[in-house]
Amino acid sequence: MKYPLLYELNGRIWLTELNRKYRESVDLSKIPEYEFKRFRGLKMDYLWLMGVWQTGEKSVAISRTYPELQHEYKYALPDLKTSDITGSPYAIAGYKPGSLFGSFSDLERFHRHLNDRDIKLILDFIPNHMGLDHPWVNAHPEYFLQSPDDTNFDEAIYKQTGYKIVNGKDPYFPNWSDTLQLDYTSTAMRRQQINNLLKLAKVCDGVRCDMAMLVTREVFYKTWKRMPDTDFWPEAISEVKSKFPAFCFIAEVYWDMEWPLQQMGFDYTYDKRLYDRLSFAQADEIHAHLRADADFQNKSIRFIENHDQNRAVTQFGREKSLAAATVIMTLPGMHFLHSGQTKGYRIKIPVQLCRLPNEKEDNEVKLYYKNLIRATGHRIFKTGTWRLQRCQDSRLLYWTWHLGKSVRLVVINYSNQTVETMIDLPADYLIACDIAFKDELTGNVYVYPREHLCASGLYIKLAPFQSHIFSMKSIQP
Repeated sequence: MKYPLLYELNGRIWLTELNRKYRESVDLSKIPEYEFKRFRGLKMDYLWLMGVWQTGEKSVAISRTYPELQHEYKYALPDLKTSDITGSPYAIAGYKPGSLFGSFSDLERFHRHLNDRDIKLILDFIPNHMGLDHPWVNAHPEYFLQSPDDTNFDEAIYKQTGYKIVNGKDPYFPNWSDTLQLDYTSTAMRRQQINNLLKLAKVCDGVRCDMAMLVTREVFYKTWKRMPDTDFWPEAISEVKSKFPAFCFIAEVYWDMEWPLQQMGFDYTYDKRLYDRLSFAQADEIHAHLRADADFQNKSIRFIENHDQNRAVTQFGREKSLAAATVIMTLPGMHFLHSGQTKGYRIKIPVQLCRLPNEKEDNEVKLYYKNLIRATGHRIFKTGTWRLQRCQDSRLLYWTWHLGKSVRLVVINYSNQTVETMIDLPADYLIACDIAFKDELTGNVYVYPREHLCASGLYIKLAPFQSHIFSMKSIQP
């Protein structure tokens, strides 16, 4: 599928909620059929089950005591309990499911159940670092980066192993004290990381690679002043795809490194620039962003919320968030929804927590997403041809989709003012008779005479942050 829908689900929270809902222990081998039906109702093509891998006791202990996180925990869960803090899903003790999920066999069974319903499974791959409890700490401490100047190493790990191993980090922020940095100048370690990917390829359909740019030669050198001989990703992706050609590589990536990672073999890369522009820019700047190369567009992941960002309703405001959602769901590339986004939840949940806040659903947001998901579930948005269109009013975003004789017009007022204007129909669309325009978001139908459309175009009046997704039907005389 050319333009799939990815749905992120926090696995720890999901299973905790299922255990509470059904009042029994529910692991991946016992998922009720209703849950699979709910997945199908969301029209997802990929389910990213986030947080499956085990976090060790040492990393969990740091998550429970780290001062900077306590305020975030208590904001999300005013009735916070120690047991709610299960550690970062990105400080893993190995690629083995955590106890909440069951066994590797249970994961394989869940994968098969998804595939039987035409849903593919995405799991996490964390390339840059491991948790403090990973078996490599004792068995292969040489896989981890040693302090270049005998400073800032993990003293507890040094007492344990005799190796001055540094905590994981990126170039711009302090070290993550619940992780240890992997050494990408080590050929043996890189080989084991590829082996990990080959292992994962047997139980899922793709991986979302955490902070994928950190292990490129460019960024690794910037962070550590050590230069790997070659880039890891082309080698790893090539070997995995030689054995599993359909396996999907998704990169979390920032700092304008999306295109380089696409060139290294990633199928899809985060489009954080679009997120930023949808948050803060005007429609004309968003329009300019969408003029990028078609190959780049097709491999971009469009999102307005994930576990790292604020909830969309909080970040954008309700009305603007719905306009932004219409943007990301009607562009080429991978469309990305986050659990709770379609319910209008407002509270961002730190990844270390395994319980949902007590939060009311927003019925207006729910209804909008229901209609949006139904409208964009049509195959024209999955396999059709997208064309960016110009219109006279720069506050509007306007594009079209084409598949055979089917056409969709997407018109979005991305401003806080009412817009009233005319737009041209696609240049190659033959207006042979009167046209009925059905707004697939609302069900409203508008009929325009051929003469009016040929002379003036299509009349549009949109309230602030309102959208149309029009299908068109000729009315024969």
